[in-house]
Amino acid sequence: MAITLTEQQLNNLKSVELDILREFKRICQNHDIKYTLTGGTLIGAVRHQGFIPWDDDIDVSMLKEEFDKFISFAKDELSDKFYIVSYDTCPTMGEPITKIMAKNTVMKERFTGESGAPDGVFIDIFPYYSVPKYKIQRSFHALKNYWLRKRILIKSGYNFNKNGLKKVAYALLKATTVFSSLPKMKIKYLKNANKYSHYVGEDVVAIYGSYGYKREMHKRSYFDEYVEVNFEGEKFMAIKNYDEFLTHVYGDYMQLPPKEKQINKHRVNAFDLSKYE
Repeated sequence: MAITLTEQQLNNLKSVELDILREFKRICQNHDIKYTLTGGTLIGAVRHQGFIPWDDDIDVSMLKEEFDKFISFAKDELSDKFYIVSYDTCPTMGEPITKIMAKNTVMKERFTGESGAPDGVFIDIFPYYSVPKYKIQRSFHALKNYWLRKRILIKSGYNFNKNGLKKVAYALLKATTVFSSLPKMKIKYLKNANKYSHYVGEDVVAIYGSYGYKREMHKRSYFDEYVEVNFEGEKFMAIKNYDEFLTHVYGDYMQLPPKEKQINKHRVNAFDLSKYE
């Protein structure tokens, strides 16, 4: 059963996430790795100079080559308070998103269902991959990404909580995974994400993003220049052209959503930070 976090629990959650973000920033600064706040975190920095009041997560992104650099250094330099969760480090992970997770924390998301995925407090890292030059190639790239990702999540035991025709569609999709090997599916997924790594074109895509291939695709040049933005009284990096970036994804991002949509997006079944230092 999903629980509603109290205001104090939400504040404590944000405090842990800030700890993780500071650690991420420390490693990036030490090795001149370029990153940007992204998604709702970037909107929060621009519009609220911190978290969106009702938000409950932190997202960062970077070009794939910067991401690879970060992972190579983080393996040895990440504080022992945190650990990296990804396909490479966790067999029960169904989401392709790389997370930095805090040890001794519990935030069991309803979405993870029976997957056995790690259930601590985290921040998400979204690498930007090269996209092909031609629209038809992009369409196939996007379609294969969607097909493999959904099948992996279903095979892993994630909970989609669908009703009606969508429930039937997901049941049919689940049937296609019966004789599929989960490790091999993940290898295919990552291979598809990296398929155009040899091509340095004008555009890149956060292929693991939530808004679809077209909205998650941006100009590579966005990642050439950066500024510092205020987030909860501290300075973090953001792409200089964040206005065009955010407008492409969200439209008028400076306009507050209706009151009924001002809710945190992560539904949790269990939450405990009592053992976190």
